[in-house]
Amino acid sequence: MVELQTELDPDRQNQNIANEIMVEVLGPRGSYIKGMGRSGIPSPSLQARSSIVARLSSQVDKYKSEADWYKEAFQNLWTEVKQLTAHFKEHTNKCGGHEQPSDEVQDNDRLNDEVQHNDSEQQQQQE
Repeated sequence: MVELQTELDPDRQNQNIANEIMVEVLGPRGSYIKGMGRSGIPSPSLQARSSIVARLSSQVDKYKSEADWYKEAFQNLWTEVKQLTAHFKEHTNKCGGHEQPSDEVQDNDRLNDEVQHNDSEQQQQQE
């Protein structure tokens, strides 16, 4: 047992390796299983492990496709916000003779600043 640990983990830092060596040398630890009494905990079969891996892989693929869908939806909404902002600026410039209340001007400036900030963040993420 000591030789295995020296071979796999010379510094004896990794507790997981030590636990694996214990199971390999001494066998699985016995414990109480409800309805079965005291016995060793059986390791999952190769078939059980394969089915778990397959199930988890399909979940990962599903979540990746959902993430891609949400990313595309966000991109579409963001494009629409930029178009609306540009349209708003154009309309504001056409109606330049009419004064807007100061609160509206501040809100428009804040919205424009947010759009520009989000554009720069998005460009940085894409790089």
